[in-house]
Parts: sequence; C-alpha cells; structure tokens
Amino acid sequence: MRVRDYQKGYNISEVVSKIPTPTSAAVEIGPPMLGLNFRLKPIDIAINETSYCKNARIWRNYIEPRPGLTLLASGFDDTIMYIREFVTSADVNYLIVITLKSLYYSLNLTTFARLPWYYSTGTVTTSASSPTVTGSGTTWATNARAGDRFKCDADDTWKTIKTVDTNTQITLTANYGADRSGVTYKIDRYFSGDTSNTFWGVTIADVDYFCFSQGIDPVLYVNVDVDQVRRLSADCPSAKNGTLFADRLIIGNLTNLPFRTQWCARGSYTDWTGTGSGFKDWVADPQEITGLSVAQGILVLYKSYSIGHMTQTGRSDSPFNYDEVRVPAVGLYYPSLFFSIGDADIIASSDNFYSYDTRNINAIGDDIKDNFLQRIDPSYIETAHALVAEEFAEAQLYFPTVDNTTPNIAWVYNYGMNIFSSEWDLAANASGYATQKVSESWDAAVGSWDSDTDIWDSSQILASTPLNIIAKGTDLYKLDTNALTDAGTEFTFEWWTKELGAKDFKVLETKQITIMRVVVFYYCSVSSTLNCSLSGDGGKTFTTEKSASLTYDEPDKLQTAFFSFNHTYDTVIVRFRASNSRFQIVRVRVEGIAVGDIIS
Repeated sequence: MRVRDYQKGYNISEVVSKIPTPTSAAVEIGPPMLGLNFRLKPIDIAINETSYCKNARIWRNYIEPRPGLTLLASGFDDTIMYIREFVTSADVNYLIVITLKSLYYSLNLTTFARLPWYYSTGTVTTSASSPTVTGSGTTWATNARAGDRFKCDADDTWKTIKTVDTNTQITLTANYGADRSGVTYKIDRYFSGDTSNTFWGVTIADVDYFCFSQGIDPVLYVNVDVDQVRRLSADCPSAKNGTLFADRLIIGNLTNLPFRTQWCARGSYTDWTGTGSGFKDWVADPQEITGLSVAQGILVLYKSYSIGHMTQTGRSDSPFNYDEVRVPAVGLYYPSLFFSIGDADIIASSDNFYSYDTRNINAIGDDIKDNFLQRIDPSYIETAHALVAEEFAEAQLYFPTVDNTTPNIAWVYNYGMNIFSSEWDLAANASGYATQKVSESWDAAVGSWDSDTDIWDSSQILASTPLNIIAKGTDLYKLDTNALTDAGTEFTFEWWTKELGAKDFKVLETKQITIMRVVVFYYCSVSSTLNCSLSGDGGKTFTTEKSASLTYDEPDKLQTAFFSFNHTYDTVIVRFRASNSRFQIVRVRVEGIAVGDIIS
C-alpha cells in the first residue's frame, strides 16, 4: 500500500489488518522489570528501566499497582508519630502507637487504649470556687505543663491546667469545684514536642520493657502490665537515639549534649550511675549524633558526615573501645531515612544512599540521588521515615518534598534487586508493622463456637505475613494488597517504558508513518482496565489513551492485551496507567511496522 493512499484516509485498523505480524522490528521489555533511572536521559537508560513509575510495585520481577489502604483505627488524640510492636517474653504482641501527646496500645489491632503518664508526688489543696491549686512536696515546674489534666484522687472529673506558676502552684482553666486539703492527686501528662521531634523505641526482653523518647521528654517506658507510662530512671536523660548493646540501653544525642552517648549498668536498665554505666563524648567530628545501630557485635554510631564504632572490652569498669571516625565524609544526614537489612544499614547521606555493613561502604542510589536531593525539603528532614516490607524485599522511604512539612510521597527501594523502583503518591506521617492474627478455623469470630471441630476458636500468629501499617494524621491504615483504593480514594498506577529510538527500532531511523503495536503479557485476578498511550516528544505529550479490559476469570493463566497506534516520530515512549485495578505485568513487547515515508 502506498503512503500517499494511506494519507488519503485509509482506516488504521484496515491498514493493520493487511500487514502481517512483524517479528524482526520488536522490542521485548522484561522480565525483570527494572527500576527508576534519573541519572541518564530516558533514551539512554537500559531497556528494562524507566524514567517514570508511580504507585507501582516490582515483585517477583513483575510490575503491579501498589497496595491500597484499609482503615484500621481512628480517633487518636493527635498526630500519630511512631508505630512499633512490643513483644513480651510470654509472646504477647502489643501494637504501640505514639502520638504527639500520648501512648496507645492494642492487642487486636482495632481497639486501642491510651496509657496515662502520671505525676503524683506530694499532696494538694483545692477550693471549689477557685482555679488555683496549691501543692506540698511537689515539683510542678518540670513535671507539668499547660494542657495537662489534673484531678484529686477523691474526685472523678479531670480539669485542664491553664498555667504552671511555680513548683507548688498551678492554675486550671476553670474553678476546681470541690474543697480538698492535703489530699493525693494525679496530673495526667501529655508528651512534649512537635512533628519535628522523632520518636525512637526499643524492647528490652530481659525485663519486658518498651522504652522510648523523642529527645525532649526523659526516656519513658511501659512494662508488661501496660497500665501506665513511667520514667525509666531519674538519672536517665532525654535522648534522640537509643538502642540495645552489650546488655545495656545506649542512648545518644542528649539534651544540650548532641555529641554524647550514655549507658546504664550492665543488665540494670534503671541504674545510670553504678559500676559499668558511663558516657562518651564523640567530639572528633563536631556534628551531632544522628543514629545508632548494632551489627556484627559492633555499635555503629552515625553523624551527619561520619561513622564511628564502639566495641566491647570485656571490662566492667571500662566496657568499651571507641573508633570515633571509622568512615569519614559519609554519614547519616537524613536521620529517619535509616533502616537495616540483614547485616547492613541503609542510610541517606548528604550526597547519596549508602549500604554499610561495618566493613564496606557502598553507594546504591546513583540512579536517583540527584532527583531525590532536589525534591526533599531539608527544613523538615526529621519527619521522614522508612518501612521495611520483608515479604516484598522492599523498603518504603517516606519523605516531604519542597514546601511540605510532613512526608507526602514515598520512594521504594527493592533491596533484593538493589534498585529504586517506584514513587508512591502516599502521604504518611508514620509507619510500622504488626503481627497478624487470624482464626484457626472457618469461623472468623474469635471466641465463638466452631461446629466443625466442637471447640472454641482461638487466635494463631502468622509471623510470616506481617501487617504493614502507615498513619495519616490521626488515622491508622494497613497496606492491603486486596484494596484497590486508599480507603475509598482512587490512586493511579503509571509506568513508562524507556524512550525507544533508532538503536532499539530500525523502523525509527528516519521519520516515517509507523504502526506501533503494544502487546502486554499479564496475570489478573479482579476486574481491571489497563490504559495505554504513546509519546513521541520525550513524554511532554501523549496520544489519546486506548483501553483494554483485562481477563480475570483465570488468574493463574498468562493473558495478553493488545494496543495499536499510528506514529510519526523517531522516538517513542509507551505509557501504561490504571485505577481501581489489580494485575501483574510480566513483560511488554513493542512492535513497529513501517508503512512508508511521510509525504508532505
């Protein structure tokens, strides 16, 4: 067929029908589907890489829409800051959720109880007709603040503190309403700080303590009784970092001493002055301590621009040796973008992402580092956080872009493939995981009678399938691979091929009228629609999308979807998009059929 005739108005489907399926002018993409590459131009990246990938997950070398969200719990008293599992020596699993104000816990992942943090030293006198409370033996200047709650033990109604006037006087927002003299009382304290103060937490299995701090309040803990929050020790200060090492709690970056580590006596977590306790000022590098980790029997201490080591001596009076600047020029610049995989830590430094295993430091973010550094807002780096989803061999790195005060996107690092694979439009102010529990039998209601087995249902722990959790504001969600939306809000899966040019397609050597056929090989288990379009100008504009309904009645069968376009450019990018869908793209074939030269 002559191109001149084609230009006179032949139907594109008729043209395609008269041309046999090509075999030589085809490009195969995947498996595996590879990650993002911002380092090179889209036309120069590898055939399986991409310059744009959003709301996607690479798993088992295939690409699929990221998981949606399902609401777990809501109604917390302020912004959720920290999520951590507390597993006791009796294998009881508590999910700990810390907000800006309070600590909550749950045994069933749906019902959460707030634990109070009481101050009750001394006695008080109140007047029914006055908001003033007078204390005896109290030190309220450092143990209470405006917004905390107050009541006498003899009464039921809590009142709010308006001001802390002295160690022995507070003023309430309203008259107390009862005359009391020399009675016991409680102040229910809220935590200090704001969203820039990042919490840390550790479980001390020896004594069934969960310890935590955010660098403003002292190190606090809850024990196996989970009845209230308590201070760990009057001699243990607040700290921005904490970890367990050599049977001790090690804390770092103390208030007014950002270069100091301090530790308790061996095996005695409340003794911070006895034999074996101590401190170390890391001053060879004047930067503050940004992280603590333990790997291969070494405590690794991170600063913004260096890495140090602390090792055991075996002596009780001088328990540690120090190598203050083991690695110079590289450190943990973004304190919360820090996680461990096996024996290695992954850290976000000032110029790249690195893997460090106490011996070798390796850059792993060359393909994405420039884009990351341009987009993250350095004013709010403390709000960033990371979630490791071991079942998918990935880490989700949540961070705020410029002009955002809290994390508004996530980048996914596939550590099994050593690639950064996708960007997620998913705002989250905290992340964590919990162990799921399900009924042992067909009857899902735990505690109900099972007629099949004639026994009461109980719970079993599915340790191999952790529940990955994020927080959005005051709400808690689970990442749910069965959810097609974010708790009802649609998100769009989007993935581009590299920019294919003449070196990939001979038919693109000269600008021609070309029939492009895109073949997608996929698995699908729910009703889904995949949209496809082309760009010939490097992704600035795309053709009108064409849609294909994916076959889902045989989820284990590899299926194919076809899209055909006419194309007149010397390069091409193929774009896929989908919403409310669940599928796996195994590979993509792009076929080009040259019809003839363009005649002006």
